[in-house]
Amino acid sequence: MPELINQNGKPSNLYLKNRACKSSIITDLSKLISKVKSCNKTEIEKISVYAKERVEYAGLIAKCILNNGAKSIANLYVIDSIIKNVRGVYITLFSDRSMIRRFSETFESAESNIRLKMFTLRHSWNGVFSPRLLNEIDREISKSDSNWPVMEFEKIYSYSVSIHQ
Repeated sequence: MPELINQNGKPSNLYLKNRACKSSIITDLSKLISKVKSCNKTEIEKISVYAKERVEYAGLIAKCILNNGAKSIANLYVIDSIIKNVRGVYITLFSDRSMIRRFSETFESAESNIRLKMFTLRHSWNGVFSPRLLNEIDREISKSDSNWPVMEFEKIYSYSVSIHQ
């Protein structure tokens, strides 16, 4: 395992490079995210490519997107692009309570036309995210919108299985 501290008791060069790289990723990604005010497909694709090229920092990238992105549908489209185009570890990283919270907070502040787009987006995730996560998103949204259908876990699961066969 690489040493984090050199013989002089100071941070090693490897440690400093890694720290600088992480700092650079946060800075670069923050700049890219700040450009995604509207649902500009080109800007969203740039972030997906960035995430793909730096998959070894996927945890940091996912955290940055969830914590620093605006609570907007554009930010959800960034996540959507990454999970559908890069896939892999990003699906796991975006499959937690923070994703439910991000979707819910975005929904709460959205107007009806955006909520309709979010409905379509959420249903495009069948077969990408786990049925359990999708059911939790549905239940959370239905608390603030009684018209939001809560797809039962079994139905989501059977839909997910059928599209993968």
